[in-house]
Amino acid sequence: MYVKHVIKKGRCRKKTSQRSLCGGYIKKSAAVFCKKAVFVCLFLCSALLFAKETPVWAAENNIKLAAGSALAEMSIEDLMNIEVTLASKKPEKYLDTPAAIYVITNEDIKRSGVTSIAEALRLAPGVEVARIDSTRWAVSVRGLSDKVNKRMLVLIDGRSVYSPVLAGVYWEAQDYLLEDIERIEIIRGPGGSVWGANAVSGIVNIITKNAKDTQGGFVSLGGGTEEQGFAGVRYGDMIGKDFSYRLYAKGFNRDAMYHEDADNYDDWQMEQGGFSTFWDLKDGNTLRFQGDLYDANLGQRTAKNIDSTGGNILGRWQRSGDDSDMALQFYYDRTYRNEQNIQGTVDTFDLDFQYSAPLSPRQELVWGLGYRFNCINTEGTPGDIYFDPDHHNNNLFSAFVQDEIILVKDKLNLTIGSKFEHNDYSGYEVQPSARIMWKPTSDQTVWASASRAVRTPSPMDQDLVAWLIPSFLALNGDKGFETEELGAYELGYRVQPMKRLAIDMTAYYNVYDNLLSAEGFFFFGNKLSGDILGGEISIDYTPFDWWKLHASQSIMHIDMEKDADSTDPSTVDSMEHSSPERQTTVRSYIDLPHDLSFDCTFRSVSRLPVERDPIFWISGYNSMDVRFAWDINPDLEISLVGQNLLDDHHPEYNPTVLPLPGYYISTVEIQRGVYMEAQWKF
Repeated sequence: MYVKHVIKKGRCRKKTSQRSLCGGYIKKSAAVFCKKAVFVCLFLCSALLFAKETPVWAAENNIKLAAGSALAEMSIEDLMNIEVTLASKKPEKYLDTPAAIYVITNEDIKRSGVTSIAEALRLAPGVEVARIDSTRWAVSVRGLSDKVNKRMLVLIDGRSVYSPVLAGVYWEAQDYLLEDIERIEIIRGPGGSVWGANAVSGIVNIITKNAKDTQGGFVSLGGGTEEQGFAGVRYGDMIGKDFSYRLYAKGFNRDAMYHEDADNYDDWQMEQGGFSTFWDLKDGNTLRFQGDLYDANLGQRTAKNIDSTGGNILGRWQRSGDDSDMALQFYYDRTYRNEQNIQGTVDTFDLDFQYSAPLSPRQELVWGLGYRFNCINTEGTPGDIYFDPDHHNNNLFSAFVQDEIILVKDKLNLTIGSKFEHNDYSGYEVQPSARIMWKPTSDQTVWASASRAVRTPSPMDQDLVAWLIPSFLALNGDKGFETEELGAYELGYRVQPMKRLAIDMTAYYNVYDNLLSAEGFFFFGNKLSGDILGGEISIDYTPFDWWKLHASQSIMHIDMEKDADSTDPSTVDSMEHSSPERQTTVRSYIDLPHDLSFDCTFRSVSRLPVERDPIFWISGYNSMDVRFAWDINPDLEISLVGQNLLDDHHPEYNPTVLPLPGYYISTVEIQRGVYMEAQWKF
């Protein structure tokens, strides 16, 4: 055990830890990482050796993908050259992006057999997705997982779905017709210099297809053991030559998961519908409008289920010229949530302007201005849980600037920038970043970055009153709660050594300060800090045109501490074991003869031990999903999907630990499931 003193904002803090971050753990993790890397390399080398000869069945049946088939549409080379916008708010090639970015394509979503956006995020390295029950997921990037993650920003077509009340994302309210999702871009690491507050550990942007690319009709019907019934329908058409639109509707009924106490409360029903339009105004001008409405009923252990409804409308005008690009976006979002003892509405108005243009042949500037207004109304239960005050009007003013400088043409680029914000809770915030990218060859990219990002306070942090024992013991928000801070350092390498192989590696070191703590069961505070050290590797390999492989490995170590004057009893232990130290994923997509396909996804997740009480341990688990599909004709497909096939049921998330020792909620376990689906296009 070692002890050291750290001076933090004028107060002396004693740090005590039972292990050294730079000692035995790194050696142990490096050894495990090497073993996993060897396994992945052997797996891919075996595929490479196998690829030297064409299998007999493939030769006999003349297996060669048509231009329109799924695997032919997105080759490894195409993936490396796909344009992404999440890192810098402007299009750039995936290979040339100086950030830990990953793209989940529509093909990945379809062939993995997932039925929700949250489950689709499992396909990305460095993203932890733990299913809590039938209705909820804990999703995080690079650690500190929680059922409402406070440090990850989530967008749908640029519209933030981050709740300003609880400071997080309700994944059960984020849904869409999966067929109409073009791709999901994920940044592992901070993005505050472009996207602002709360883009701390990562950013997710779900990008839907343009209305002009979804012409005609689409119907999806299915059901099974857990996915008891689901249906989706969409129709798109043109009005004239320049205006396109689509309408969609979907709904589902999901069964409860496995409960050790047989209290199968968490069944789930949801309906959603919406529209999207695209208007080509000529001369580089386009106009897009879209909107959605949803209504959900989420089963709860309490006597009353959760009613969750909402809607949004978004408009975006964009002008693209030879030398400059300009965009103006507006959206309105309304959510309503009614739980057992508290309910509330949130109305959000957001306006965003962006402009980019070259300053010289070697320099390009991107800048933007934004304004957001949140109107929050809550109604709690005195003596149980409520917010004080119960009404908030919050204003957020923002501006950002980013300058990309070519130091050596086609070899060395430097990108510097910052976001400047003012909010009603913590005042002014500045989030700078610097990124450098070096291309030793045309198919290699080496990059490094240093960034600052913040999570700003919310009503949950400052205004919550939650009675743990009615009229006797309450947990209160802290009116002086400060901004949580992150200093992040990253190093990455991306290479395409051959046409059919791509490798992406990243190492990172995150330093957190002023994290949320629960002081003496009574008040929230900012008396936690810590470090997270980790790395990720992903490999994409296509041995044949009809076979695609993906493998990824993530390792991470969390080392938290509390201030010397903190009375927080358990948050350090909970945060250190909130996310698995190791995750491995292997995916295989195979196109078989006679218009058949067979796809498999394997995941291995390490255990989550909680030192405070072994009853909260989550054992490591292996999971496998399989999808078998038959394209009866170009417009009709039938598929059979098996999920979590390696065991009857397993837990993935630590039960909620209350501040009082001995109180806990029994674990919900994720069950094996099978469903069948038919998709028809017309």
